[in-house]
Amino acid sequence: MYCPYQNYYLHQVGSGWYRGAAYQRGHGIGGILAGIGKAVFPLLKTGTKTVGKQLLQSGAQFVGDVVSGQNDKKAAKKRTRKAGTKLLNFMQENVFVPPGEQPHKRARKSHKRQKPIDLFEDGK
Repeated sequence: MYCPYQNYYLHQVGSGWYRGAAYQRGHGIGGILAGIGKAVFPLLKTGTKTVGKQLLQSGAQFVGDVVSGQNDKKAAKKRTRKAGTKLLNFMQENVFVPPGEQPHKRARKSHKRQKPIDLFEDGK
């Protein structure tokens, strides 16, 4: 007996029936990289912000040194050393803090709203 539905499925590409992947579990390397990225990117963001601020500050101080008449190479060497020590101190204070010793954020103070004064009230 001829069945058009059975004939259709028997002549599909892939020898008859659709099978799908034999083994497909989890998120693979993308899940691992996403987890690492979630941990690393906030650190990179604060780090680049701090390095950028220090770079601008050191650059301005370097220009001030050169304008005041110091040697270019000596001024650059002095400012890069100072910037490096400042950045290392910042990292030691903020980044390399053990988890139990991290400072806690202060709780916000709640302010009670005062009732508006009604000028036309009797005063009782």
